[in-house]
Amino acid sequence: MEDISFYVSSNLKRLRELRNLSREELAEITGLSKLQVSNFEVNLSPLSVSHLYYFAQKLEYPLLYFFDGLPLPSYPESPDQVLDEISHVSMLEALALIKIYNSLPPEQKKAAKSYFRRLGTP
Repeated sequence: MEDISFYVSSNLKRLRELRNLSREELAEITGLSKLQVSNFEVNLSPLSVSHLYYFAQKLEYPLLYFFDGLPLPSYPESPDQVLDEISHVSMLEALALIKIYNSLPPEQKKAAKSYFRRLGTP
């Protein structure tokens, strides 16, 4: 359980850095103190589900981001087993690709869509 808490805390820090925010700025956005943000990031104060939900809302990221990279639980005959076998692109990588895509001019976006549709066609 402690490993998961540490992992989630690390993802909070990664998300803050991805958004180019200082701890002070994140504290201001969330209404928390800089010390509270710091304690959450280094896992001195465990993040509750309520805190995770709040951070996800304030940073406009999916709640699942905080669990990105953790292995999926394995259930017999479940869709999770299929997902485990598929090449995994982390949510962070997917968000980075979306950011790049959104910065493209319209003509390049159209070409990129066409290219990816062709890749997905058997």
